[in-house]
Order: sequence, then structure tokens, then C-alpha cells
Amino acid sequence: MRLTQILMSAALFAILAFPAAANEYADAITKHAESVKNWLSDDAVQGTWKAQNDEYAGEHDRSLFVLDKKWKKEFKNEPDPIISAVMDNDLSAFLKQKKEGSQGIYAEIIVLNERGLGAGMSDVTEDYRYGRDDIWTLTFRKGTKSILIGDVEKDDSSGNLQSRLSLPVPHASGKYNVGSISIRLNVEKLAK
Repeated sequence: MRLTQILMSAALFAILAFPAAANEYADAITKHAESVKNWLSDDAVQGTWKAQNDEYAGEHDRSLFVLDKKWKKEFKNEPDPIISAVMDNDLSAFLKQKKEGSQGIYAEIIVLNERGLGAGMSDVTEDYRYGRDDIWTLTFRKGTKSILIGDVEKDDSSGNLQSRLSLPVPHASGKYNVGSISIRLNVEKLAK
């Protein structure tokens, strides 16, 4: 018992003595979030989330877990029905255009439905279900004005410094959230 108390005290001291590094790009990301919010009323975003939310409204967590496992299997092999349905929809086409037109600012864009499933993506991701991830729980489950800015990390494949911006996708009425959007940003390009 005494050893546990000592270890817990040491851990608490370490957390308090060394606070998490602040994201030096947070102001630029927050300003950029305003332009992203303007997309969220686009027909491609609003139409796709509605169709997806209707399709998966009655699904239980267990069946969503099974869908995610099928997605992962398709991801490792050859994209088939689940991945193709997402990547070929109007929302994914819209997100691909946004990424291509961003002059390298966007590394990845994902829109999640009200169940935390990928409704549209600029690029195929390894996961289909994000319902337990911060990009969904700290945006969709929070108010319509919530914002989540991730830490700055170096992307191994590109060498770029990146951070994640996640926002809720509000219903057209603005009264409640219908999904969320998460964007991996190349922050050095954003800051220029």
C-alpha cells in the first residue's frame, strides 16, 4: 500500500512539474477552423450525414464493432463493399476536392456520423469507427461550438509537422450536432 502511494505521488509530481507542451500553432488552427465551419452546411456534408445516420440509427455497439472489423479486413486486402461505399460517395468526393485545393495544408479529412463511423474521407483510413476516440467524443458529444486541437507531431511518412483539428458538424438548424469533422493539418503551411 505504501509503495502504491509513493508511486502515485511521484506520478502526480511528474504531471504537475512537466505540463503538456502547448501547441504553438493553436491560434492559427483556431482561426482556420472558421473557414472549415463554412463547409459544414454544404449539401455534400449535410446530405451524406443524414443518409448515414438514418442507415445506422438502430445499430448496436456490437454490430458497429463488427463493421469496423470488416473495414480493417478490407483495408488490409482489397477495398470492397464497405470501403467503396464510403470512398465513392459525394461527401468523400467533396473532401478530396478540399484536400487537393488546400495547397498541401490538409493531409487528411474525415467526417464522422452520429455513431462515430466514417461518413466520408479524403483518404482511406485504417479505421472505420471512431466512436471512442477524442475526435468524436470531444466534439460530437459536446456543444455545437466545441473545438479540439491536437498536439503537434512529426508525420513519419512526409516529415511534416501536423496537428489535428476536430469540430462538430451541426445540424442545419445549428441546435444540435449530427456528426464531426477531423482534419490533419500540415501546420507549417497553415502558419505561412
